[in-house]
Amino acid sequence: MTQLTAICIALASLSHAPTPLGNLCRDVSAYADSSAMPDVSSAMYAPDDEGDEKPSRNASLRDRALEAIKAHNFAEAEKLIHEGRKSRSSRRKDQWRIVEARLELERNEHAKAGLLAMEVVILRPKSDEVAAALYWTAKAYEGLDRPEKAIQLYEECRAHKTAPDSLVKVAGRRIDQLRKTQEES
Repeated sequence: MTQLTAICIALASLSHAPTPLGNLCRDVSAYADSSAMPDVSSAMYAPDDEGDEKPSRNASLRDRALEAIKAHNFAEAEKLIHEGRKSRSSRRKDQWRIVEARLELERNEHAKAGLLAMEVVILRPKSDEVAAALYWTAKAYEGLDRPEKAIQLYEECRAHKTAPDSLVKVAGRRIDQLRKTQEES
């Protein structure tokens, strides 16, 4: 079993409707078996003073990609993500994987976004980006109308050793908002 197949099995609970996720997992498995498979053990958010690129170049690319995502300029975002993922630094690749998950969230491709973010958590559990990946996976579960699972992931994010104070606060607010919404229902 490939690592991506294992991820698909682990993420099978991402969707109430197994067909879209099943299709995604079959596509990912087929891609994993092809020779074009990228290094999935790496992904996105690292300090810009490390690694193989000029610090400002990677940060600038990431900022531009995030701006393109916010502006719904998805073609430009994809181009920038592709460029950024050429980094040899695993930490930077973790960051780019999370940017790609954010792109998929903006496209309302929640299952795909969750899969991308969870790759960091599952394949690189010692990455400095695990807390961020847990946060974005929780956002994906919110989009899939799975508030209980989202709360669980936000709590895991808050407790993770790589979570900066700002992320702990944001995840806490999301938990409070989700619980309040559940109580009102």
